[in-house]
Amino acid sequence: MKRKSWLKIVFWAFLIVFIAITLEMVFEWLMGPFFIPSILIFFLLGIVMLVLTFRENTKGWLKKFLILMSSSAVLFFISVVLHNAYYAFGTLTECIVLTTWLGILEVAFFLIAVISCPIAFVVGLVGSIIFLFRKK
Repeated sequence: MKRKSWLKIVFWAFLIVFIAITLEMVFEWLMGPFFIPSILIFFLLGIVMLVLTFRENTKGWLKKFLILMSSSAVLFFISVVLHNAYYAFGTLTECIVLTTWLGILEVAFFLIAVISCPIAFVVGLVGSIIFLFRKK
């Protein structure tokens, strides 16, 4: 199979997993056992999409939008993990100054995961759809 077709296959899988995660969060069904595996799949598809984008002979705006989309998925997972890690470390420490700094980092990574990454993903997704499927 050609790489371009692999790029489209991963792109559609990426989109389906994103829709599934969004539906899980909005309607709160399947939140239990399927939420964390779907987030992990989303993270892994983001890594695969990044690798395919750099290996592919993609140029211009399409490459930029694909990188934005896939890197925001990877950064979302990393931000969630760091947010939870800083929260855990903050609850374990007794030093006021250290707890304050860990709290600031916790909030920063929470805002990155909840606000910045979804916006960047949607912008990258819409731009990728426009440039990936337009007629030349």
